Amino acid sequence: MVRKKLCLAVDQGGTKMMIGAVDSEGRIYASKRYPTGVRNQQEMADIILNGIEDFLSAEDLGNGEAAAVGMGIVGQIDAENGIWSLMYNLESDRPIHFADMVERRFGIPCFIDNDVKAATAAELEIGIGKECNHFIYLNIGTGIAAGIVCEGKIIRGYRNNAGEVGHMIVDPYSGVRCSCGKIGCVESIASGRGIEQQYRRLLKEFPESALHKLSEEEEICSEIVFESALKGDELAMCVADKAIDAIALLIGNLITTFNPEQIVLGGGGICG
Repeated sequence: MVRKKLCLAVDQGGTKMMIGAVDSEGRIYASKRYPTGVRNQQEMADIILNGIEDFLSAEDLGNGEAAAVGMGIVGQIDAENGIWSLMYNLESDRPIHFADMVERRFGIPCFIDNDVKAATAAELEIGIGKECNHFIYLNIGTGIAAGIVCEGKIIRGYRNNAGEVGHMIVDPYSGVRCSCGKIGCVESIASGRGIEQQYRRLLKEFPESALHKLSEEEEICSEIVFESALKGDELAMCVADKAIDAIALLIGNLITTFNPEQIVLGGGGICG
């Protein structure tokens, strides 16, 4: 019996990594989630490699076999040459020939790209790209970035770094400094990491907020903040309203600039 050729799809994010076995139509045969956390680039590379090894040893692919690895990675990627240039602009970041590293270890072809551009490519091939040639995939997760498709092609920019819209300033008077050094970036207000920083910064101003007690019992994520906002918690409502306003301004700016037919929202900040 001929075994079905499957691709290992690896989605590495700031707090988690998903690995799945998928076919050419996007059907998922198996999947597994792995925690990552904010690590340096080399530690993250080891987590990815060990995750692939665990997935291949633990998951039942039925009548399928892994024929290739497609990987979406945080940071700057030289997709054409399979090089992971850097992850978080840390001093420890160094260019890694990551595709070659994966191919040598597992004996199957590997292709890498920036995580948001990889998701945009998937939308282009098996998602909204079947309906239109001009769209924007906006990823709202630990960070915020966009994949921009015009005339059926992904805009990549110089060194494949186009679409870092999380560093578009939406509130220059917010007093909130982003990791990039600027004040009022949408990422510092509306990303998962930004929402966490916002609520911690404002805790003292809302002594009656339920988030005080919740933060003692568990880690506060954006999902909890929005759930608390729906229940009327004033601190959560303040943080959520600022995040929603920031995303709305970002989307409006993107529409004005690129005139897309569709905006697709995705990422952990949207999907939980």
